[in-house]
Amino acid sequence: NADGSLDSSFGTAGLVTTSFGGTDDRGRSVVLQSDGKIVVAGRSNVSGTFDFALARYNANGSLDTSFAPNGLLITSFGIGSNDQGLSAVLQANGRIIVAGTSSLSGTFDFALARHLIPSITISQSARDLRAKYFLLQ
Repeated sequence: NADGSLDSSFGTAGLVTTSFGGTDDRGRSVVLQSDGKIVVAGRSNVSGTFDFALARYNANGSLDTSFAPNGLLITSFGIGSNDQGLSAVLQANGRIIVAGTSSLSGTFDFALARHLIPSITISQSARDLRAKYFLLQ
């Protein structure tokens, strides 16, 4: 709103919170798609370690269930790794690139994930097939 008040047509009274089902979920980057959908990248601790986390919302703040399982996507760089998505960008073709860090054995490295088909619905067990992984050392 022009006066800075919350937009009551977005989420619940202008606010949205989302849980990935773990103990610690944090959004770090927001990208607005040309169709008005909102992509939030960050991290989530669902399995005992942090993984990249993506959520996509419709313009009204509801989760976009056409994106990944229920609008939420977890990407792990490996068993036991601690991964954090810190920044996201959209390519012209709609692919989502998330940059951040990945740590296995205490050493942090650059990490990138490019999500190839941002609107496909896939099973939870196949979620990691959606990304190409690059661990830069």
